[in-house]
Amino acid sequence: GPNPRVAMARQITETPRPLRVLRPDAPPAVEEALARALTKDPAHRFAALADFIAALERDGDALARSPAASTAARSIAVLPFVNASPDPDNEYLSDGITDELIAALARVEGLRVASRTSVFALKGKPQDVRAIGALLGTAWVLEGTVRRAGERLRITTQLTGTEDGRLLWSERYDRRLDDVFALQDELAQTIVRTLSATSFAHLAEPVARRYTENVRAYGLYLKGRFAWNKRTQEGVTEAIGYFEQAAAEDPRYALAYTGLADSYALQLDYRSVPVAEGFERAKHYARKALELDEGLAEAHASLAWALFIHDWDWEGAGRAFRRAIEVNPRYAPAHQWYSMLLTAHGRHEEALIEGHTALELDPASVSGRRGMGWNYYYARRWDQAIYHLSRGIEMNPTAEESYRVLGLAHGLAGDLPTAERVLREARELPGAGPYSVSALGWVLARAGKAAEARSLLAELEASAGRGYVSAVAFAVLSLGLEEYEKALDWTERAYEERRGWLVYLNVHPLLDPVREKPRFRELVRKMKLG
Repeated sequence: GPNPRVAMARQITETPRPLRVLRPDAPPAVEEALARALTKDPAHRFAALADFIAALERDGDALARSPAASTAARSIAVLPFVNASPDPDNEYLSDGITDELIAALARVEGLRVASRTSVFALKGKPQDVRAIGALLGTAWVLEGTVRRAGERLRITTQLTGTEDGRLLWSERYDRRLDDVFALQDELAQTIVRTLSATSFAHLAEPVARRYTENVRAYGLYLKGRFAWNKRTQEGVTEAIGYFEQAAAEDPRYALAYTGLADSYALQLDYRSVPVAEGFERAKHYARKALELDEGLAEAHASLAWALFIHDWDWEGAGRAFRRAIEVNPRYAPAHQWYSMLLTAHGRHEEALIEGHTALELDPASVSGRRGMGWNYYYARRWDQAIYHLSRGIEMNPTAEESYRVLGLAHGLAGDLPTAERVLREARELPGAGPYSVSALGWVLARAGKAAEARSLLAELEASAGRGYVSAVAFAVLSLGLEEYEKALDWTERAYEERRGWLVYLNVHPLLDPVREKPRFRELVRKMKLG
């Protein structure tokens, strides 16, 4: 081959061959992004790694889900098992067995497993396995049914290829309910052996990991997760009851305490408990889980989030997030939440890489898409923020927060008419509250419609007379009306309430008009964000 000097000269002077010469199936957007990254003119290259990743991603979804890419991948989707029992209340069991199989297969080195979010988005929707393979980018699909009759279980399973729809393997299992642990282990082992023998190189056998040997505690835990996954105030309250019963049944059941930590953290979204009390309980149960099993990524991540968003313990949160990722690099929420900590400290390139990692692990996550939207929003990259938030809305057209951030991104990008339209839509969505009102008020004020913005301020004040309204909502609307001293009054109130919004003080674009004021600088100093 050429000597180093010749090779260097070619690097500097020669234009690389077009990607289509090497990969005729490469999408045009991917070829364009690579060509721009390799151009000899620095002025035309991407300014940052995250911009290059984002450019690839615009067409990368289609590439990853193409049949050729899917078939070549060592990948499987475990679809939600169907509850075939006469009693619909047994659905917690079919969902729980699905979760256990996903977790067991995800521990197999070299095997990519579609995330729970991705597969449960398909629950109850009849689809051809070929379409599922294209959607999720997987080569194989596992389907099954669970039927419970008293203390007996019947589970049927089938494994199908997504390229040609051929049935690779099927089986029926009749067991006692108290054999459920051994049955789940056997299922995971059989699936891996079947895949290894058919079209994969050798895959390591899944390592059985049991958190309890108590079948009753396990059943209570599954009922708790089933209720928790409804993501409603009533569901979370019900979940806490089940997790408490599971912990009482087996006091060393670490997952029961992780469930309690997750539940108290989620209750804060519904303001079912005071903020300080909710976070203290979440941290207590996360630490209890880690005392029993230090290898639980979920518990590390739950603890890290509380340390970040409430305690403002930047170093402690960072350590806990990194430990969660070290324990389980495939746990998408740890990457997503860590990206928000990095964003809050202005480490945007690192944050965007963590956020993209989360999306790669869980492409069907609406929360992950919205998280990327927030990351780009705080980095002031409006086009990318709008792209991800719009994708999130396509995935869940009723996600009010996605509309709210999208509207603000349009407004900050200078497109006030679109911002107003999006935020008016947000106000009509279920669950819309004071934050939607304040965001719309900010846009209206910036568009010269101060009278209507003030009417929304009066609406917030009336709501505050009937119940709690966050100081953040008043701060945002005051910023739009250019009442900056009032905005700082409300921001200081938010500080006293320990609102999570405060962690983004240094990067939030709405706060730019007050950034140089002494009162604002004092807040930054007190939060140790400087």
